Amino acid sequence: MNLIDPGLVREQFGALDAEMAERLAAAMQADLRHWSLALVTGWRHSDDPAIQRARHALKGLAGNFGAAVLVDMAYRDLPGAIEQAQMQDCAEATIDAILAAVRNDT
Repeated sequence: MNLIDPGLVREQFGALDAEMAERLAAAMQADLRHWSLALVTGWRHSDDPAIQRARHALKGLAGNFGAAVLVDMAYRDLPGAIEQAQMQDCAEATIDAILAAVRNDT
């Protein structure tokens, strides 16, 4: 199973010059890390509004890259440390897959 849709990644990055592509890549990494951590933090504190905000943000961000696995993971219950670590690992693997697709396209 692919973590991303390389075609969507090409759509996001393909028309950009190198500087803008770097800026988009940096923003994507920061946002996916921020919202995956916000989701885990929401679970740790039983903060349902925070969980819903993080899920919504991750769904939008991940959708830009066809990262359905990350969206699926975000909508699972993450009650314990193992599930929360899996969520953050999935976010990091998704970031790596996006960056690899960008490198392969340039």
